[in-house]
Amino acid sequence: MNKFIEKHQDAPELTVPHCGHTGYIDYLEADDMSAPVMKGTDPEERRFVAFLVRVVDTDAEFGGVEHSVFVLHERYSDNSSVVVLAGRGVSEFFPGGKVTEEGHGELLRKLATRERLSGRRVTMSCQLVA
Repeated sequence: MNKFIEKHQDAPELTVPHCGHTGYIDYLEADDMSAPVMKGTDPEERRFVAFLVRVVDTDAEFGGVEHSVFVLHERYSDNSSVVVLAGRGVSEFFPGGKVTEEGHGELLRKLATRERLSGRRVTMSCQLVA
């Protein structure tokens, strides 16, 4: 999975001043992003790649469109093989929390290439912002 992070080393740098209350950078908002894909290192020296996505829910009663940031990051500074994906709504598209190449690699590649991903609920989809 670190190969996936390394593929985005040409992305613009995103500086994060602190980790959130969870100890990770799962607090990023759309306004924090100046590009659809950004990379960086958090204050604990863990590498990450952030994706600005457009989430669409066509549910007539509760649906809508919003922007969210999905952050693929190393969980531990001394073990770069454990990678997680965080952000508001991420579990709708990437169930399980812990990200593995076997389980989520194809979904991450689709997200990075601006393909639309379907959510667990039939009314939801997301796509990298153009």
